[in-house]
Amino acid sequence: MTMPVARTAEGLVLGEPPDRPELTALLEADGATLVWDLAAGDALPAAIVWDPRRAVAWAWQVYGPGATEALAGTASSFAAAPGPVLPAARTAARCAWARAWWPASHLAAVPALDPRLLDLEEAAALAELEHLLDDAEGVDDRLRAALHAAEAIGDATGNAHALVARVREAAEDRGIRAERAVTAPAVRRNDVALAAGDATGTPSAVAVGTAPLDLSRLAPGTADAAAEAHWSIHRDAGQTVLEVTVARAPRHPDDGVEPAPLEAVFAGVPLRLALEDGRFAGRIDVPARLLLSRPQERVLSIASPEYGDGWRADADTLLTLARASLALARGGERDAVTLAETEAAMRS
Repeated sequence: MTMPVARTAEGLVLGEPPDRPELTALLEADGATLVWDLAAGDALPAAIVWDPRRAVAWAWQVYGPGATEALAGTASSFAAAPGPVLPAARTAARCAWARAWWPASHLAAVPALDPRLLDLEEAAALAELEHLLDDAEGVDDRLRAALHAAEAIGDATGNAHALVARVREAAEDRGIRAERAVTAPAVRRNDVALAAGDATGTPSAVAVGTAPLDLSRLAPGTADAAAEAHWSIHRDAGQTVLEVTVARAPRHPDDGVEPAPLEAVFAGVPLRLALEDGRFAGRIDVPARLLLSRPQERVLSIASPEYGDGWRADADTLLTLARASLALARGGERDAVTLAETEAAMRS
């Protein structure tokens, strides 16, 4: 397939990264982030490349030999083909996504995944990818967690047995032992859509996202009832900046009362959204550590002054993806899903 290459102020973008965080599986590689659009079923990931010199050392193993010239030259596209480590990379990313986003539900008949299988499958995949990871030391932690998962599973058979053997072999090669109870390191829910800035020096978004509006917290006629709140964190002149915007509601020409500014809180950071150019908007400098905040902290709430608390989230998109994954597993498409999803499909 032909993969486009876009050059930006921050580096390169290979392919077209998805803009739906909850449908995005990520793998932090050395000098780049690999990004899969799970809804599209893309075999090859897009990539956000911030250090082409580091990424060129391994990119051919994901995209084939054409990636080397694309990263080192000025080509606007290249011929991409699945490389030798692509299956392991996709498996590791999908396991991380499943741990963070899988929408287990009684009402929707979506069973929970077996965390032991996720630990085993992710650790086995990462052990194959250690040479291209941004945080290779984290592989040891995953293997320790997987060793305890292997002990918990016991005398497994079939694919689980093969995973147990691979994990134990990888751990033994590194001198890792299951010395104490360990759970897999917390996976940050990557509820961001990564994007690169353009070559004109426009501030580059590092993380972006949206949040549903709870109309019970908004004064009538304030925000567009069908809108979502948008947030972004970007670098601007050396500062880390949080920006939040909300589209305003249509206004009758005879209505002379302007709505009051909105109050927003993102990850514990309050900011005021003033009315400007058909929207409410606010921005504030924030500590760079906000980019490393945990997923449960990356919550955006919007309210009018003196309106009550509330929160409403829609899980339909995630449930649709989960049902599709279970259907693939039942249909024997085992390469498209994780072993944990396959086992869940057998239970449902």
